[in-house]
Amino acid sequence: MQCATGFVFSAHYFFISAPTAVALNLVTAFICVFYAFRNKKQSKNIMEVVVTVAIIVVAGLFAWESVYSLLLIAGLALHTISLSLTRPQSTRKLVFFKSPLCFAYNILVGSIGGVIFECVVLSSAIIGLIKNRGK
Repeated sequence: MQCATGFVFSAHYFFISAPTAVALNLVTAFICVFYAFRNKKQSKNIMEVVVTVAIIVVAGLFAWESVYSLLLIAGLALHTISLSLTRPQSTRKLVFFKSPLCFAYNILVGSIGGVIFECVVLSSAIIGLIKNRGK
């Protein structure tokens, strides 16, 4: 689902002229596919995370809009790190750092869909943390 979301949001950002978001959503969609296959193989390697974060940073700099591109670069780098974690509660906790960055970027570029999406993601993380506390 995250892969499909990345492609759909890439199209959305293309239509509102947000090139950093187009590039980074395409990159994260492909990274989601990579992590899906990596999880099936049960391989864990810190270099995978370092390389994928580096790809996010390079793609973000390549598609640079303005200083607010840093918000999305940082947010999606955190998202990439969260995909590599094995404990769901840790992944949910990282959302508290990722979502506000992406939320702010979406406000600045005028993406109502992005703002709503980040609100839903943050709400879901809060519900998951409360529901699964102590696990």
